Amino acid sequence: VGRPVAGEFSGQVTIRSDMQEPGPADDLRIVTSDVRFNQAMITTGAAVDLRLGPHRASGKVLEVRLLTEPHAGASGSSTPITGIDSLEIREQVEALISTGDLDRGPGPAAPSGPLRLTSAGPFRFDFTRFIASLQDDVRATLKNPGAEPDQLYCRELRLHLGEADGS
Repeated sequence: VGRPVAGEFSGQVTIRSDMQEPGPADDLRIVTSDVRFNQAMITTGAAVDLRLGPHRASGKVLEVRLLTEPHAGASGSSTPITGIDSLEIREQVEALISTGDLDRGPGPAAPSGPLRLTSAGPFRFDFTRFIASLQDDVRATLKNPGAEPDQLYCRELRLHLGEADGS
């Protein structure tokens, strides 16, 4: 008997990955429905709720591109899939990126709310380079305790994500 190479799941589907670090700090969790998959990708046209560690994103139309070649961080699994290359949410994109305590210059680091992002175009996360990008009518809002929020409007935004300690 062979192993599955393609298929469909009807109804609600939860996709999880424990990623690399122990504990939930970097875990991936996707809740959606009516998923199709093959050895190269996972897709759905349904609504998507995504959590990656402390970050969240939602929208519609999901495409997850899978890795099948060995790469840094690949597990010793016997499946042909060795990891996730990228994830894209194409419509109705909203994301909350955890900022922790931001260093805003002299004085102690100040707590801030999450960075709220919306875009008319796709949200893409590259798992091999840890880069999040949004396109088309991107709006970024960061709440400031006791002050007006910082706001940014642009055509394209790329966020290079590092460790919580700044590395």
